[in-house]
Amino acid sequence: MSSGNRLHDLLRTTSSRQTLIFAFAFLLVTLVAIGVGRQLVEDLVLSHVTDLILKDVGTQSRSTRLERTDQVAKALELREYYDPRPERHSTVVDPDGKVVLGSAELFRLMSGAIPLCAPDLCVPASIAVEDEGVYILGMRMPLADGGQYFSAYDIHPMLRRLRMIPSFVGMGVLTVLLVAVLISVRFGLINLRRVDAISDVLERYAGGQRDARVPQNARRDEFDRLGRELNQTLDRVNLLVEEVKSTSGHIAHELRTPMTRLQSRLIEIAESAQGHIRTEVLLAVEEVSHMHGLTRSIMRVGEIETGRCRHEFVDLDVGALLQDIADYYQPFAEVRQCRIDVSVEEDCRLTGDRDLLFQALANLVDNALKYAPEGMPIHLGAEQRGQWMELMVSDHGPGIPAELWAVAQQRFRRLENARGKPGEGLGLPLVKAIAELHRGSLDRLGDGPGFTVIIRIGD
Repeated sequence: MSSGNRLHDLLRTTSSRQTLIFAFAFLLVTLVAIGVGRQLVEDLVLSHVTDLILKDVGTQSRSTRLERTDQVAKALELREYYDPRPERHSTVVDPDGKVVLGSAELFRLMSGAIPLCAPDLCVPASIAVEDEGVYILGMRMPLADGGQYFSAYDIHPMLRRLRMIPSFVGMGVLTVLLVAVLISVRFGLINLRRVDAISDVLERYAGGQRDARVPQNARRDEFDRLGRELNQTLDRVNLLVEEVKSTSGHIAHELRTPMTRLQSRLIEIAESAQGHIRTEVLLAVEEVSHMHGLTRSIMRVGEIETGRCRHEFVDLDVGALLQDIADYYQPFAEVRQCRIDVSVEEDCRLTGDRDLLFQALANLVDNALKYAPEGMPIHLGAEQRGQWMELMVSDHGPGIPAELWAVAQQRFRRLENARGKPGEGLGLPLVKAIAELHRGSLDRLGDGPGFTVIIRIGD
């Protein structure tokens, strides 16, 4: 998985987890707040009604001194006339237990909670009765003539109305939460898509698509600024790469003539020299020849990468191409006591430059013979996969780890297992350049032992 995909998955997972945790915590806090709010409302109502009851009892105590039943009843009737309240219930009972004022049903409920008392034993007492549809909170006061005065309030309607407040507040908070979550999810998805676009560009650029760029829009936010800076960086990298390629090619071109002259002069000296001097001069000629070949390889890679090399795309028989390579390298394979197998699908053809493809496959077979163990076969194959023709070279060698594959395709980069082996680090870069010239790519399978290099050619 690429670093861009890992970053994207991490952002997506972290964002989703944080959103869920935030939503769950907010929901839990809201439910707790609703429960606590209802309890607070009920406590406030009970406290308020208790104050009202004490106030009513105090008023009657001052005005009637709570002495005679008829006097208290008359005062209460007058109060209800001028200040009627549906939740307030005043009841007066004479010494014989007969209801003089108020509701007999309500008196039955209150007397069920607190039984009637004898006139000489009656004392003030609080009353709390909760029945179907009613919640009576009141106080019983004895009268001097043996009667009783009940001041009570039905707080059920008040609780029912006030209990809705925490619920409404909670629903409002939940609505705000849901809207915030939806907005954050939408905002997060938009940003994740933009992260996807950036990581996709980086992945395509790392895969060799040098014209990959982050799409720009008119938002002019942080992501847009990051995209612009990333595009400028990629443009600068392309410029530097092209400068390096052109410089190395130019140097190789300029060195070709001096090295040819140097080689010719050394050969002339070797012809006239004797003994040890002749041997050293011939070794120098060999080194110059090696350098001459290196400059030709550098120039060849540059020509293929830029498309300036001479090439002609024609219809090719893939089976014949692979068999020619096997025949060419069979003597070298026999020295290493191994064989070269060829397997190609029937009537397998592609459009390409035969000489260039031969050179690319020859480089891969040469690497296989160089790094694979002796006595183990090398396999050449071709297979049509959709719009791609895949040319494969397989061996039983150690291969190239996935994390070093991109490094191995760079010029002059040799891995640790290549130390001591002949070569300049231009083989895979040349194969990659030929594959890209054919609108394809270079890929790998296996981490060893056993390794396959694939030249993927587009139709």
